[in-house]
Amino acid sequence: MFQCFWISGIEHKQCDQKFSQKSFLKAHLKCHHAGDRVCACPYCGTFLANTTKLSDHVHRRQPTNDTPLICVLCQKKFSTSRLLKIHCRKHVKSVKCAYCDVVMDCASAVSKHMKIVHARIRTEKCPNCDQTFGLKTDLQKHIYAIHKTEPQFSCRYCDKKFRWEKQLRGHEKTHSDDYTPTPYLCHKCPMKYKNGSSLSRHFISQHNLPLPAGFNRFQYKKCHDGFYRLQTSRCISKNVVEALPFMIISLKTFERLKSIRTFSTSSVRRILSQEFQLNNEWQNRHIALKELNLGGDYEWIAAVHKKFVGGGKASAVDVDAATCLSEESDQLEDILELVYKLRHTENAADLLPSTEYALYRLFLKHNAHEELFKVLNDPINYGVFPNYHVSALLLSHYIKAKNYPTAAKIASILFQQEMFDNKFLNLIAFYSLIKFCELPAEERIFDEIIQKRIVTIDEDDINEDDLRTMKFPFLKNRYFDEHFDLVETNALVGKSLEWFGRELQSSMDQGIVFNVQILACLLRENYAELEKLLSVGVELSSSVVSAVRGHLEGLISKLPEESREENEQFKLFSACIAKLEASPISEKPISDIIFTKIEELQREGEKELMEEQRVLFKNWGQERKEFVRLQAERVNLKLKIEEIKAEIQKKHEEKEKLFFFENRVNWEDRAAEKDKLFEEFNLDKKDESITESEYAKTMFEKALKPIQRVSNS
Repeated sequence: MFQCFWISGIEHKQCDQKFSQKSFLKAHLKCHHAGDRVCACPYCGTFLANTTKLSDHVHRRQPTNDTPLICVLCQKKFSTSRLLKIHCRKHVKSVKCAYCDVVMDCASAVSKHMKIVHARIRTEKCPNCDQTFGLKTDLQKHIYAIHKTEPQFSCRYCDKKFRWEKQLRGHEKTHSDDYTPTPYLCHKCPMKYKNGSSLSRHFISQHNLPLPAGFNRFQYKKCHDGFYRLQTSRCISKNVVEALPFMIISLKTFERLKSIRTFSTSSVRRILSQEFQLNNEWQNRHIALKELNLGGDYEWIAAVHKKFVGGGKASAVDVDAATCLSEESDQLEDILELVYKLRHTENAADLLPSTEYALYRLFLKHNAHEELFKVLNDPINYGVFPNYHVSALLLSHYIKAKNYPTAAKIASILFQQEMFDNKFLNLIAFYSLIKFCELPAEERIFDEIIQKRIVTIDEDDINEDDLRTMKFPFLKNRYFDEHFDLVETNALVGKSLEWFGRELQSSMDQGIVFNVQILACLLRENYAELEKLLSVGVELSSSVVSAVRGHLEGLISKLPEESREENEQFKLFSACIAKLEASPISEKPISDIIFTKIEELQREGEKELMEEQRVLFKNWGQERKEFVRLQAERVNLKLKIEEIKAEIQKKHEEKEKLFFFENRVNWEDRAAEKDKLFEEFNLDKKDESITESEYAKTMFEKALKPIQRVSNS
């Protein structure tokens, strides 16, 4: 180890920094003690030791909204890969304290810890009292809190002042639009807290959670939704782990951790691999969009909004660029409004498929559940539909979250759009519907978010001022089509099962097809056909038997008890149950059989969809460039037309000037006609004996006479 022994000239304090290499010590001396600073920041004037330090200094102050460089542990964004690497080193705990189990990221941090916690060295003395402190920052806080009469830090948005800068930063957050007073969430109960220390006390006192081995406090990370949650991933170097026997989790500790949701041992089924998301390929769109010189994402979105102001309109490629540029959750509402406005113009048919894809990727990124179904359930006003690749992503997202009603709803939308061209996607949608049918009866519902409810409104309650007239007429079919008109949950899922089962019939075992037909008849309330199918005696899955029995018993309980034995429905339901119980039963749920089939086809199915989507990415970029070129040509042509019109008008005015004396008589006659007409109008206004209709007729005839004379001449 190489230690710095530099003694400062003013405070006479020795530097205690240690370094593993001599070159690091030299760089430290040059940067911190020798004063050899050869670079200066052009923005703030700060002097730095070399160009690398200057580059880091400038990039740290650049906005990082659209950068793909994100720390996977804390979600912090960086403008360069070097800054990300420097930051990631802080997460790796590589040095252990010699007196306790605390592990830190560097030797200087451990040295400071030992000095303050174990040696209790207090070298920072307050000039106003006898208090001493281990850190200079603690001394400054003490001076501001105790000895300063007036607060030093003022808020930029209001008149409040604070003694500490940390207090000021916390207060200024309350002025932001996305401010949340309690952003720290407990993962074991619904409690929320204002800061991490309060949540840490809650963990220890209410849930008896021990501090992680090697750490002196809980750590939290900011998630995509803006809330802070417990950081469950830690990075510890191999040599430290080998030197820490306490890091081995005992069986007793493991059993305690199993009760925590974060450490659940139940496996989460992943329908799709991580590579299937094509994150890198999707991020490459920003490179193509930069070539269009649109500016920043927020600036371009605002510019497109301005095009719609005052009855104007933006083109489909304008909206597409805004949607593809968007990355942040606060841009969702603006993008939805742009898509809605485009839909209500004559350019609605020009909507680009890349716009649809980008919008659904944005929904997935920010888990925008309500916004997703706002668009899916309103095709008239938005007209945005998912393609095969993003449909698979949506299904996988909700299956992984075990939100089977939502996954089944998306599968039913694919059925209504008749998207059956991809066998692998058909299997995933089929699996979603089967998992939905295997849920308990009380959970087999589509809530008000994922299923739009039809509300009947009394005509007397309608305020005509609030009504908006559609620019394009929409003629609703007067007859029930049993397809797009299906809104009842069981009927929609039942027909979706029937159609997907028909598409997969050739590649599925006939026993599975038979089980699916039984579920479809049950959900579509075709009980006569259900009885016929149960009479065949084919082996039934235990999950199908449970679903059918529970549904039929629920229907029987709703029948009136009086003369129930003579009720035809009771006889039919009872016959179905009897035949159900007589059928051979397989204990394996039908969803497990479908999932096994998905795993068999996963590699080929993912490869096919990924290749198709990569081709689309390439084509979308080329099409967007061509559309922008055509749009620029159209604007140039429009400007040339305006110039030609202006030139024609100018020539016309010059002609009038040149031939003014030749046409003098005509001009005088026109002026006389106007004066005469004006006098007649005034005379008729004074005559109040005629009616409004007679007055209007007289004025029209008089105004028409000079026009007729000019045309005749």
